[in-house]
Parts: sequence; structure tokens; C-alpha cells
Amino acid sequence: MKHLPKILYLLSTPTPGSGGAAHLATLIRGLSPREYRWDIMCQSDPDSFPIQRHPSGTIFKVPFRDNFDPRSLFKIYRILRREKYDLVHTHLNRAGWLGGMAAALAGVPVVHTVHGLDRPMYSRWADRVIAVSRAARDKLTLDGISGEKIRLVYNGIWVEDFSSSRPSTNRFQLGREGKKPLFIACVVGRLHAAKGQDTAIKALALLTRSKVPARLVLAGDGPAGNSLRQMARDLSLTDLIVFTGDTPYVPELLRSTDVFLLPSLRESCPLSLLEAMASSLPSVVTRIGGIPEMVSHGKEALFIPGNDPPRMAAAMYTLYKHRALVKTMGSAALRRVKDRFHASQMIKETLDVYKELF
Repeated sequence: MKHLPKILYLLSTPTPGSGGAAHLATLIRGLSPREYRWDIMCQSDPDSFPIQRHPSGTIFKVPFRDNFDPRSLFKIYRILRREKYDLVHTHLNRAGWLGGMAAALAGVPVVHTVHGLDRPMYSRWADRVIAVSRAARDKLTLDGISGEKIRLVYNGIWVEDFSSSRPSTNRFQLGREGKKPLFIACVVGRLHAAKGQDTAIKALALLTRSKVPARLVLAGDGPAGNSLRQMARDLSLTDLIVFTGDTPYVPELLRSTDVFLLPSLRESCPLSLLEAMASSLPSVVTRIGGIPEMVSHGKEALFIPGNDPPRMAAAMYTLYKHRALVKTMGSAALRRVKDRFHASQMIKETLDVYKELF
């Protein structure tokens, strides 16, 4: 009987809808049960993990309390020894540290994916380190990780899940302004200071002064939620902003908006931007991290500096006034994500990394 490589995935995030969880769900969706077996250890409740149940996989819960959690470390070690895995693939910081250490003790090779611009200690135990952007790769090299260990594998998504989705019929119940159609902008991501949603809110305030019938949808939840809602109240924008919270309806949401905003202050290869591109949306993005590797200014997106509401408002106004440009840039974005960031390509390149260690 053919030996099927057995892989253990470790993910240290309590949020099932996080980018790391979505990345792992995309990867596992493309693994053939005729070629690979897999299990997952994650910090969130197994029943809430964003994958369909699969006959070849089991999902374990591990607390990952901190970087020096001995109970999690030895639980991972015992399972590695018992189940005889051929490879461990860790995602995010604590999983990289604890899972990598346990795998090293058990003599199992490790791949660690760096989803952001992480500190090098979390890649210490890895035999191979996957960087999801050149920006992440360059930072790893600068921080002392050997270039011989690093492999560049861009994030990917199942483009069809977004390009074929149907728009929401109610346009978020945002109403109209007289006879003018609404101009709806959307930010998708955790509500966190590093994601820059405050810039989008301030830009909306500036845009409405120019009599643009604009609305803003903020999809996601997080520690900055209360302060962002208070900012909306302080700027008298509560009727113009929808806070959706965490939602499974991101494809429908994106297909119902006119422009995608990415005001982040730190990113590597954000899945939310890929999802917007797959939804044929033009984007207004900060020129940071790996974003210039994903889109080009004036082709699929408009670049702005971080923390600059006037520049964001100006870019949004340009797209509002030039609807033909919205369509042209949206079409270019869809072509780009199909050509370079499809899940099938990410999965193939990831499996190539695995084969270096089997």
C-alpha cells in the first residue's frame, strides 16, 4: 500500500475567521485525500474552524497560552510521537515557537509560514520558512534567517468563490440620497489600530463635505471596535457607516460595494485585498509591506500614504467621479488575481516545499 505523507498543521489564533485560519483552510481544501493525510491543532474551538469536515483529518484544540506554555508543548510532543507525522507545518507566532520546538524534540521536520512581518525567533525551529511576500522574505533575511531556508510562496484564494458570488440585494440597507446612487466603500479586517480603519472613517467625513453620497462598511470585529464606533458618533457619521461584525458573507458584501479600502499600517500579503480583486473591485491602498507586489498604482489600485485621510478621500473622489475607471481597474484586478494569486498555485508551491523534506 502506498504511504501517504501525514501532516500536522498548527495554528495559534483564537479567531476562526482570521487570515491565518483562512489561509490554512484554503490550503487544506486543495489537498487530495489520495495523496496526503492531515490533522490540525488550533487554539479555537474545533467545531468553529472554517473548513468542511474531511475524512482524512482530525482537529485538536491546544490552548497556546503563551510562548512558554509547557502543557501545550508536551501535548504537541506526545501527539507527534504517537501519530508518527511526516511533517509539521506551523502558522503564526506561538505555533511556530511551541510547535517547532516540539517537532524538533520529536525529530519531525518543520515548515513555518510567516504571514506577516514577524520576529525571527518564531522561525528558529523550522527547516523551511515560507514567506508570503518579498517584503516578508527580505525582513527575515535582514533578521538573520538563512536564505537557504526561505521559500517565497504568495498567498492564494479560490477566486471563483468571489468572482461568481451574487451581490447583496439590500446594499446593506443604507438607503439613497435623493436620486443619486450611493458610492459604497468597504474595509474588511480585524478592527485594530494597525488596520487603519480610523483613516477610512475620517476620509468618509471629508468626502461627505464634497456632497458625495458615500457610505462605509466596516466588516470585522476586534479591540478597536468601540473606539471606532465612538469616532463615527463624534463625526456624526453613524447613519453613513455599517459595522457588520464578523460575517461569513464577505463575498456578497464585496460584490455589493464600489471600492475596497486598505488603510493598513502593516501588511505582508493581505487576503482581504486578494478577495477584493477577485470581486472585480478597484482598491485604495497604503503603499506598505507586500502590497506593491500585489497591485500597481493606477492599474488595479490607487496608492496613498498611511495615516492620511485627505489623500484617501481624494482617491475615493477620483473613483466616484470616474466610474469608467472603476470598471477598468476592477477588471484589471480580477485578471491579476487569477494570473498570480490563485489558490491552486499557492498549493502547488507549498507542496513543492514539503517535498524537499519528505
